[in-house]
Amino acid sequence: MRGYGESLTPALIALVCICGVRIVYIFTYFASHRSFTTLMLAYPISWIITVIVISAAYLIMRKNGLGYQQETTLKDFKK
Repeated sequence: MRGYGESLTPALIALVCICGVRIVYIFTYFASHRSFTTLMLAYPISWIITVIVISAAYLIMRKNGLGYQQETTLKDFKK
């Protein structure tokens, strides 16, 4: 999506999904199941959720015209 000029949305999604999911996971599930393996599961879980959400955002943005910007010409700047 960054290549289409939309960089804020995927950056915010990555921030919320990676950091937010890990924090929620550690304070909820890990708090009751304390082991190193359980702690390390936070990484693939947050990656999977991030991939799903970014893919959904991409499909929604593509449906709404991602990358289709109106062409500007010199005449537009002279107005």
